[in-house]
Amino acid sequence: MGENKLYCMRCFEAMEDSSNTCPHCGWHNGDQVKNALPYGTLLGEKYLVGQAVHVNGAGITYAALEAKTAQKVEVREFYPHTIAVRGETGASVLPVSGAELKFSDYLSEFERYAQKLLRVSDTKHIQRAIDTFSQNNTQYIVFSFTESVSLRQYVEEHGVLSWAQCEQFFYPVIHTLGAIHAQNVEHLGISPNTLRITKDDKMIVTGFDIQSVRRAGTDLIEDIFPGCWALEQYSKTKICDEVTDVYGLCASLLFALTGAAPMEAPKRKQDPRLMISKNILKQLPEQVIPAIANGPAG
Repeated sequence: MGENKLYCMRCFEAMEDSSNTCPHCGWHNGDQVKNALPYGTLLGEKYLVGQAVHVNGAGITYAALEAKTAQKVEVREFYPHTIAVRGETGASVLPVSGAELKFSDYLSEFERYAQKLLRVSDTKHIQRAIDTFSQNNTQYIVFSFTESVSLRQYVEEHGVLSWAQCEQFFYPVIHTLGAIHAQNVEHLGISPNTLRITKDDKMIVTGFDIQSVRRAGTDLIEDIFPGCWALEQYSKTKICDEVTDVYGLCASLLFALTGAAPMEAPKRKQDPRLMISKNILKQLPEQVIPAIANGPAG
């Protein structure tokens, strides 16, 4: 795939010389992330792998290109770092000795979650799952790609949001979460990192992942979002469901209004009140102030 050197491996815009910094996104095609697939790997016979853009305990997400249509996508690979290694080819994913059953169980969870995401792929205001397939002894989920920045970056660049702005961004997402919850799909990682703002000022939900990486006590390294994890996510046994997503969404709303997330849920357990400035409270409709200022910790 020598022609792939003509692409930026981060944004997949054409480049005259792949050794230079990309004039479109500023990325330099340096070394790939450790344990990630090599640049130019072809998945599903059509997805060209680029830079690993996100890594957590359940796997690796890559910037990618649908080769036939030149459509940018993101590909999520199941690669549980604590119990898996790469095979000799550098592509296959193998369980470490003694962890074969655990690997199989988590892989099955990933496969089931992929099917759930495909079922809700027509839902607005989410990063849509558009394909899933098995290869390299593991499973992949392909997501649509939309130019966007995280809510965290948006607030850092534009300052805290007004209530009117929050209503514009968050209200459609509330309906979106209701729609996917009705289809038995939870996110469990709603945060200023996974909520993203598009170029046309719409908020979308990204960063979908299996429950085993969104709670403590599993064999996977948990993907904690400080201040946005609900209390039940710190437990091995408590149920994590749509209520958990409500907590993460409200914590993200607080971040948008104030520039800071609440304290982590275990610390809030002793005192669940949120100390919000009077300037912020003045913006809010009277009926929401008690729920935000005095709500439970999870």
